[in-house]
Amino acid sequence: MAVASLILGIIAIVGSWIPFLGLGSIIPAIIGIILGAIALGKIKKGELSAGKGKALAGLIMSCVAIVVAIIMTIVGVAVVGEMATSPEWLEMIEQLEGLEGSF
Repeated sequence: MAVASLILGIIAIVGSWIPFLGLGSIIPAIIGIILGAIALGKIKKGELSAGKGKALAGLIMSCVAIVVAIIMTIVGVAVVGEMATSPEWLEMIEQLEGLEGSF
């Protein structure tokens, strides 16, 4: 379980940097948090003897991935919102609409 948590944490943290699509990385992150917590609980009870570092790393990376995915989505929305209302962008759209019949 510790290795699975680590792998899911890595997948989630890599995917979380993609604006909008990074929200999909929350699913492996949640699974990584669950598996990491279960592995740490089993290690604490003595049912598992190894993997504490992997479980902890997976747990931490999964939590960071969720935060990064949310932040990147907020930044993406802000950038798109700002871009859609900027005069330069609107002028470029008008120019492109004027070229529509020339193709």
